[in-house]
Amino acid sequence: PGGPPPPPPGLRCGVSNSQKSQKKKGAALAVTPPSTPPGIVTPLGGAGIAPPPGLGPEEPAQRKQRQHPAEATNPQASAAKELLPAGTTTAMLRNIPNKYTQEALLARLRSGGYGQSLDFIYVPIDFKNRCNFGYAFLNFRTPEACSLFAAEFHGAESRSKLPGFQSRKICEVSPARHQGLEENVRRLRDSSVMAELVSLGKPEWMPQIFGEDGEAVDF
Repeated sequence: PGGPPPPPPGLRCGVSNSQKSQKKKGAALAVTPPSTPPGIVTPLGGAGIAPPPGLGPEEPAQRKQRQHPAEATNPQASAAKELLPAGTTTAMLRNIPNKYTQEALLARLRSGGYGQSLDFIYVPIDFKNRCNFGYAFLNFRTPEACSLFAAEFHGAESRSKLPGFQSRKICEVSPARHQGLEENVRRLRDSSVMAELVSLGKPEWMPQIFGEDGEAVDF
């Protein structure tokens, strides 16, 4: 008697349940997460395990630094590097127009800057139809010159690289089975094809070799 009246049902003195819940949330947010040691990758912001060296995600700058300088300046150089084994000097050019002559191909290569780097050319001829088989053999003095040729011609349209015929063929460059000037000359000299070429009296169908200045040398 004489004391304060009791609170209405549902209202109690002290902290309410909702206030207690808010305090718990605030306390959880105030907890400082454990510091991550340097070098540890933490996906989603939490502590994690560092991947082995070289297996972590690369930044764009890292990928650019890892790129070969020749690939950065000439993207086709990368394709040529995979296309031709190291040290390749003799290439086989496929899908040339069947009416394209050896003389025309030689003129095209010289106009493209390969005159002094080329020392052998041979466009095999179908004696019956009097046209080429659609491919040629080319030997360059250095693997670098051969690689540049492959980078320029492989995958290019024949009508753009070998003008004069509206051929829709796509040029293909591959390493020849026989590598080097001496090996190709030896193989042809010992073959029956040479005897037929001589008997036909068609010097324009004969293989050609060239000196360092691009001058023709007797085969």
